[in-house]
Amino acid sequence: EPVEPSGPVEIVPDEDWYTEEEPVGGYVITTAEEFAAFAQAVNNGDSFAGKKVALGADIDLGGNIWVPVGNYDSAFEGVFDGMDYTVSNLYINAPEADTLALFGVTQNATIMDINVKNVDITGLEMVAAIVAYPYASSVSDCHVSGKINLVAISTHVGGIASFSNSDIDNCSVIADGMGKIAAIEKNVAGGIVGWNVAGNNDITDCKVKNVEISAWANVGAVAGLVNHSNKIDSCVADNVTLIKTREGGRSTIGLAAGGFNYNASKFITITNNVFKNITMSSTSVIAGGESIIYGAEYSGKTTANFVMANNSVNNINFLYI
Repeated sequence: EPVEPSGPVEIVPDEDWYTEEEPVGGYVITTAEEFAAFAQAVNNGDSFAGKKVALGADIDLGGNIWVPVGNYDSAFEGVFDGMDYTVSNLYINAPEADTLALFGVTQNATIMDINVKNVDITGLEMVAAIVAYPYASSVSDCHVSGKINLVAISTHVGGIASFSNSDIDNCSVIADGMGKIAAIEKNVAGGIVGWNVAGNNDITDCKVKNVEISAWANVGAVAGLVNHSNKIDSCVADNVTLIKTREGGRSTIGLAAGGFNYNASKFITITNNVFKNITMSSTSVIAGGESIIYGAEYSGKTTANFVMANNSVNNINFLYI
């Protein structure tokens, strides 16, 4: 008799779920095996461009090994509607791999209305809960809760997305107890997004609560690093610990963002946000003044390149470690 594996195993796809012809109203996923078959179809070359996929029930992945939907060779390009259902017990342990999340890579896609409860992902870089790399996509009404452990051995980690040039709206990362979002060896860790790249990619109406976020630089409650021409608006961070783990350098730790990249004629807009009950911890430098909100700049002016208004800051604690 074969010996049963003692640890998590990869979910076996239910290949009967998927056919080339899209059913009326789109594909509907109701089991973990069907979800795995969807991931397999995308990763094997069907982008689902122009197609819709929806959840029809809560899905329990059972803490088994998850293979993300989409990769650099074959991104997801359709519409995924979670229909407010919950995917629970998402687990990936691949310390030499990247772009790890429920969805790996999306392009011109829509990811909406999904809940992820209890997530434990460890990878080399680009780790998140919802979409590791949303490219020219839209991510909205996505919520992460329960036990949260997101670890990039190297760099780029975020609660919703790790590396984004997409709009992210009305998303939340709220842990039971105290969750963890950490880049261990290098930089860029944010409560919602790791690195928000240039190009009118807005983070709006998002919430981060009960999370410890750490990296050696670029640590922010909403975003780790923000490029020019982007907006952080109407977000809330509550009971968040920000930790800069390495000595030296600029402050690179901030409430809205840990750092930003400057452009002489383009701005970053930080408005209508609430930051409360935050601990900012560092081995050497902690942001002060206005830079408490945006961390540090990298190539020029600072305040002149921000539109900042109506941000509330309350009960911020500084701790040198």
